Amino acid sequence: MVGFASGTLRSQGKRLHAYSYVPVPDFTDYTSKTLLADERPFIRSTVNHVGNITENYLDFEGRSPLSEVDTWLDIMEMPYKYFENSFWIRGFYEKASQQDAGILLTGARGNFTISWGPALDYYASLLKSGRWYRWFRETQQYSERTGMPFSRIAKITGRKAYPEWFKAQSKGASQAASVQLIHPDFAQRTGVLERLKSIIVLQGGAQADALKVRAEKFNNLAIANKNGAVATKCSLRYRAWERDPTSDARVIRFCLSVPIEQYVKHGTDRSLIRRATSPELPDKVRLNQRVRGVQPADWLHRIIPNWDDFTAELRALCSDSKVAGILNTERIKSALANFPSPRPELASHPDLRLMMHSLIVYRFIRKF
Repeated sequence: MVGFASGTLRSQGKRLHAYSYVPVPDFTDYTSKTLLADERPFIRSTVNHVGNITENYLDFEGRSPLSEVDTWLDIMEMPYKYFENSFWIRGFYEKASQQDAGILLTGARGNFTISWGPALDYYASLLKSGRWYRWFRETQQYSERTGMPFSRIAKITGRKAYPEWFKAQSKGASQAASVQLIHPDFAQRTGVLERLKSIIVLQGGAQADALKVRAEKFNNLAIANKNGAVATKCSLRYRAWERDPTSDARVIRFCLSVPIEQYVKHGTDRSLIRRATSPELPDKVRLNQRVRGVQPADWLHRIIPNWDDFTAELRALCSDSKVAGILNTERIKSALANFPSPRPELASHPDLRLMMHSLIVYRFIRKF
């Protein structure tokens, strides 16, 4: 997107401001060699290639998902789930407002439109439909391009192609995850889980069908409502209009009409956008299939200095009669017991997500 926007602004004598989140300086990257917590090397490669871009690397030191809760509840007037990204999403709006940038370009739906390309799901469909030669050729090429061992690719695509063979292993875990935040008695009495089935978003787990997940993203009005509410409320608060070209109805219709073979081709995922952005993007970025950025890996690192306050509030939650019949306090107590001394590398642990989501709902109930 920056390749096209920068050129348009250059012709008008203006510069494009790029806002990029980076981890705080004292964060030690614990992620694997295939993940990138600090994407500055790739960002700088794009800036140098495209030109006419002013870089803004923002670490938002002193902010954390915990420090953002009250502000986000004021903005949204409802609980929210995207706490890991909350500090930099709002921070970008603030920075844009400070620099008098009237339009904030994003690419939120790009993963399901212009840069879609679920290689492993496509390979699973080849396997299940009996196109074994093509599956073998594509997976070999994918292994060469990504460095992922062929044996691992075969195992993943096998699980996706024949999920019924592995159903017994995954059923219990998925059911437990769906009810852990809500008190079981409350869920049963209200039938809320049954009522939510029509709007719950399919998750991208091992057995998820990429085509169904993509269709859900565009057909589910709850998703459109959430995205629109966040963009509208933040735009009004900070006087910067969010615009997402990847969500344009014409772009979506075109992308949905393109066969999946154009999105995954010759061992290349996101193949359509990789081909379409030559020469707008440098090959280091455009052809990269070895590493990918990970959204804030340092969110837990940011909270640890206030861990005692965080856990004290959760313990207060568990003894508060206002939420005793709504939130699953026994499950929250169990999660608390699992983390007497948290470590940043545990940021993806589901118990930590449960604790943060519970705190957000608790503050919402107390506030409103």
